[in-house]
Amino acid sequence: QRFTVTLDALLDNQLARLGVSAERFADLLMAPADAEQGEAALVSVSRKLAVFADFVEFGKFMCSRCKCEDSSLAQAAAMRAAQEKPASWAAAHCRVYWDIENVPVPSNASAASVVRSLQDWLGLRRAWGVGIEGVISAFYNPGSRTVGRQVSKALDRAGVEQVLAGAKREDADRKLVSRLERDLHLLPPSSSTFVLISSDLDFLPQLRLIRQRGARSIVIHTAPVDSEHGCSIAHEVDEEYSWFDVLARVLTAEETYHHEAFSTNFGCGSKDSCSRGATTGNA
Repeated sequence: QRFTVTLDALLDNQLARLGVSAERFADLLMAPADAEQGEAALVSVSRKLAVFADFVEFGKFMCSRCKCEDSSLAQAAAMRAAQEKPASWAAAHCRVYWDIENVPVPSNASAASVVRSLQDWLGLRRAWGVGIEGVISAFYNPGSRTVGRQVSKALDRAGVEQVLAGAKREDADRKLVSRLERDLHLLPPSSSTFVLISSDLDFLPQLRLIRQRGARSIVIHTAPVDSEHGCSIAHEVDEEYSWFDVLARVLTAEETYHHEAFSTNFGCGSKDSCSRGATTGNA
């Protein structure tokens, strides 16, 4: 009843604007739909109103209106998307899992400079920067001596997420694995890069899983160059690099010298001897 009253009021307002009485309009409405007599405007209105008197025609009318509105909304959304995103922009994600007890901040470098160097290095490999949603997470037991209070504060200021583990053995590793597997489940593999900073071979199953899902995998480690340990890591990832190469800009010449001597003494031979299925690179 309210709908009928509202409709009558709207019709009265429209007829008043046209200067037509209700009686005249009623006569016109009862005339054949194809009648061409009378005012053209009134005939047009009569034909439009006739649609509402036929249930099937009314359904077709509403369907066409919905399709038109959906098309308009889709076009508007596409235009907004084109204006907001550059043509070269593509959604991407980068997750860095830092086993900082296994690969610590060098004693002769600040934590802040290490984080900046890592981010710059990732940026050169299109894994960090504009258009890439990135998170660096460090996993450790706060009771250990590896990460002191000053390092912890510096990591916090650098925007590094710190995941604190309990004193129980391997708790930090379990938290790292849990976070990695969760992110691998949530993030789209085709546009995600997973970076592991660790030399621990216990993470090999997770590295295999990343490759199986089709995501990009990078490992940064401290294993001697071309050693059996380093080769085992290289076989399971897309790319593997030395932690010392990543931080070459912040390490002193003495630190680099000692690293090279260590690698030479304990290496397993030439790069070909590893038969690596992954990509090896330098900074």
